[in-house]
Amino acid sequence: MRLRVARVTAAHRAKWRSWTQEQAQAAFLHGQAAIASGDDDGARRWFERSRRISGGAPQVEFALAMSRLLTGDAAGAADLLNRLLRRYDFREGGTALATALHRVGAQRDAARALSRALSRHAPAGWLLAGMDAIARDAGWPGWCGLDGSGRLLADGADAFAQGPVVEVLVDGAPVARLPPDWRSARRIEVRRRGVALLGSPLDIGSILRCEGFVECLDGGRLLQGWLWHPGEAERAPLLTIEAADGTLIRHRLEAVAEAIESEAPLTRPRALSIPFSALPEGTVRLFGDDGRELTGSPITPALRRSWRPGLVRQTRIPVRQIEGPARQPASRPPAPGPDVVIPVHGGLDCTLACIASVRASRRSDAGRIVVVDDAGPEPALARALDVLAAEGAIVLIRLPRTLGYPGAANAGIAACARRDVMLLNSDTLVPPGAIEALRTAAYSAPDIGSVTPLSNDASIFSYPDRGGGNPLPDQAGVAALMALAAAANGGEVIDVPTGHGYCLYLRRDCLQDSARGGGVFRTDLFAQGYAEENEFCLRSAARGWRHVAATGIYVGHVGQASFEVAVGAARTALMRRNLATLNRLHPGYDALVEAHIAADPLARSRRRIDRRRFVAGRGSPPAGVLLITHDETGGVSRIVAERAASIARRGLRPVVLRPVGGGCLVDVPQADAPDRHATPNLVFRLPQEIDLLVELLAGEGLVHAEWHHFLGHHPVLRTLCDRLGLPFDMVIHDYASFCARIALVGPTGRYCGEPDLAGCDACIALQGSLLGEAIAPADLYERSLAEFVRARRVVAPSIDACVRIARHFTAVRPELLAWEADRPAVSLQDFADRAPPRLRLHRGAVPRARICLIGGIGREKGYDVLLACLGDRNRRDLELDFILVGSTRDDAALLEAGCSEVTGAYREAEAVALVREQRCDLAWLPSIWPETWCFTLTLAWRAGLNAVCFDIGAQAERVRATGRGTVLPLALPAPAINDALLRLCASPAMIDLQEAGWRG
Repeated sequence: MRLRVARVTAAHRAKWRSWTQEQAQAAFLHGQAAIASGDDDGARRWFERSRRISGGAPQVEFALAMSRLLTGDAAGAADLLNRLLRRYDFREGGTALATALHRVGAQRDAARALSRALSRHAPAGWLLAGMDAIARDAGWPGWCGLDGSGRLLADGADAFAQGPVVEVLVDGAPVARLPPDWRSARRIEVRRRGVALLGSPLDIGSILRCEGFVECLDGGRLLQGWLWHPGEAERAPLLTIEAADGTLIRHRLEAVAEAIESEAPLTRPRALSIPFSALPEGTVRLFGDDGRELTGSPITPALRRSWRPGLVRQTRIPVRQIEGPARQPASRPPAPGPDVVIPVHGGLDCTLACIASVRASRRSDAGRIVVVDDAGPEPALARALDVLAAEGAIVLIRLPRTLGYPGAANAGIAACARRDVMLLNSDTLVPPGAIEALRTAAYSAPDIGSVTPLSNDASIFSYPDRGGGNPLPDQAGVAALMALAAAANGGEVIDVPTGHGYCLYLRRDCLQDSARGGGVFRTDLFAQGYAEENEFCLRSAARGWRHVAATGIYVGHVGQASFEVAVGAARTALMRRNLATLNRLHPGYDALVEAHIAADPLARSRRRIDRRRFVAGRGSPPAGVLLITHDETGGVSRIVAERAASIARRGLRPVVLRPVGGGCLVDVPQADAPDRHATPNLVFRLPQEIDLLVELLAGEGLVHAEWHHFLGHHPVLRTLCDRLGLPFDMVIHDYASFCARIALVGPTGRYCGEPDLAGCDACIALQGSLLGEAIAPADLYERSLAEFVRARRVVAPSIDACVRIARHFTAVRPELLAWEADRPAVSLQDFADRAPPRLRLHRGAVPRARICLIGGIGREKGYDVLLACLGDRNRRDLELDFILVGSTRDDAALLEAGCSEVTGAYREAEAVALVREQRCDLAWLPSIWPETWCFTLTLAWRAGLNAVCFDIGAQAERVRATGRGTVLPLALPAPAINDALLRLCASPAMIDLQEAGWRG
């Protein structure tokens, strides 16, 4: 019989992500509506849900922080605001944090938060309330603030009108009023009777700063973008447009821009929209009223023409799979070695560390270190570079104004005469030997134009996680990874669509052949940067040059910390604009990159490095335990993590096999980073590479294996222990050993009753299999029986699970091993002494029963039963509320049916507190399948709630054994379930729990 196999595809995951975003947005809008109607408690609940679903979107977190503040949870608000302010510097967040800290009695911290907010932002009238109290209670003589118009305040009044009591200094010089050129000064100090006020010194540059972006739209006919003052959002910015002939045009921007790409809370830019017909011909530059050029400026004729096919030469790139490198005769590298060009804009510490690493890594015949200071904002960095230049350690080029990365890089490359160039971000760490190895790679074939090494964070060149974002090792760690890469991959080079500017070795002959009149990188198209090196690589590729990855070389990279001329929403917008420009110039670029990512020709190179790391981590002598599991979350992953930790405590190495991308991932769990795979590239395609997997594990000194789950694995993996001669234990987590639906739920959506093989055939014919493989029920049974018999042990966590397995496989006697230690049956009063008080909500004189459901409620966990109970509750208007601490397959339908609240998925650490916060009478576990264990039951008990469940599985077994709840008949209809819940909530026994006064 042909089986229908249910599989999770990339399309499913994309759909779920979109659905998740919609759910988060819907919850956020509900919260806003609740705020508008005066329901602060309701708003907080909706914002809490939106936060959990969205994964902590900044806008949502700020809304939640404010709702916590409104509902009296100042400590919770302060926690959120502190996290937000570490990522975003915004006035309202700093002021709200000061208020929250003041309310919890942390007066010094409140004053510190307020002082930082005032020093960098203009005080808004609606934010002034409470500042006097914060200053006074922390022992300060007052507060001060400055806005963009030059109004200087002390305690909300004109500072200069308060006489000699208030002293004002501009850059250290006392003044009686602000001088006309005060905007060019650095700071203002305000003192009262010699003591600085909160907010002093005031950072003029931060208060006046502008943030903006501009681009061509509508076929190059429209200049569009936005501009605002992050430190004073209510002030309309003045836009200055400078034409090529020096003509200045000024516009005051009043209209608020809609829907810009910004994560930062309360971003409120003003819209910029000007037809090019209203502007002079030629290049135009755009400036904010702080004198800084907008991100995306200048707008050049070439940029406008890039919208019009035929006016800018285009390179149509053939989309093809990237193959391995073609071996060609080597050519001799020139001497001396390359000049290292480092464009610099900010980042004192990382820049100096980068320069030091380059100096330490060069050979004696190396070229120079050329540092280009792009008129950066940090005086300390400028002074440090001057010292290095005076010592002869670097050649320093200082630009008169900020050009952005492409312009700064062009200036450095132009200074390198006829030498090769190693272009380097200033937030990199270069290990010894890397420069010479890059030069060798560049000349391993005559047509190689650029070489990029591997790094922790460098898009397609990232290692170990190919998606980037890997932690940056220190200098010693970078050197160690360089040594591993060199040992694993030697001088291997692999063709790539484009190099990466974080570390790009450029051969001089390629530069000379491919450069344009304006330099190597096109400043007329890419403004402050992003995609300029990609365009150069495509341009040179059209002339026959290859670009390669050197997989035996590793360079560390902080990422987004060295040349952030464009920040925040402006950076995001510039990246989008420049990538669009790149694709107009070189049609097919995105498809080329997508094809490279899909083919992933660097995968084997990364795997070779991971293999060496894996082998290097073995003990002496090697000894380990193999754990085979699936790649899902839930109870299985929790037990596997606990088993791995236990194995490690015994001095053995836990080795975990998980299914991934048609293969098998070999991983060693990390105690300090349990969510990150130590060797994410140690993946073996199955069945093709089963022998390679066996070879790797044969040297591991494995003692035995634990089979936790084979869902997602190729069936050939079931032969692994036999191939290794390894004894194994089988751990029962569900019923995949004889049920293709895994959980014994039939086509009716209820417990199937465990029919014979004919019944299983009929079930699968209707529903399909969830095993991910086409295997008939009879064959599944025979295979499982053979494996059970060969196993050293068969372990199950509950008596119910042991009995079910033994009933189906009579030759098997599972060993009972509970995952958690339940207390034996206790008296009600004993339980009352440990349970939290029941906090009942009332509607009039009649208390409403509050029922808590916990976890992810899918079909097997009782989603349909819950919907039916909600329907019955609505029809009969019962005094019954259902609150779900967790999520479901369709939260929207559940909320529409009248579920009082669905919090969204929670973290394990917050679960107990979150359940207690709901003030429920009892917990209901509507699961309709015979669970082998139930962690949510334990959670309910830890939160102090009695539990109600159906008479099936480990959940019923545990409730009966402990006496901590009630077991209902499995087939009970919804009205009877609701009646039972109401009776249980109203019982005297439950009221006694409230009288116990537990404060656990």
